[in-house]
Amino acid sequence: MIEQRLTRRSLLQGAAVLTVGTVVAACAPKVQEPVAQPKEAEKVAEQPVAAPKEKIVLRFGKFAGDGWMHDEIWSKKFDDENP
Repeated sequence: MIEQRLTRRSLLQGAAVLTVGTVVAACAPKVQEPVAQPKEAEKVAEQPVAAPKEKIVLRFGKFAGDGWMHDEIWSKKFDDENP
């Protein structure tokens, strides 16, 4: 018969493998459940949505310093394209 002995090196290797396996299992991404009824989701998406009657005001945050002019140009461009 083969005599097996537990050495400190084999004990540390086993502990390291167990620790790494536990950390990998804990960091694994969660599995998402599929949508139960995808047909209902499609029905909701197919319904037309009316545009709001009141005007929507969007406010842009602008960076101070070098980015100020860039933000001014693009915010004016956005306003012109989206009345």
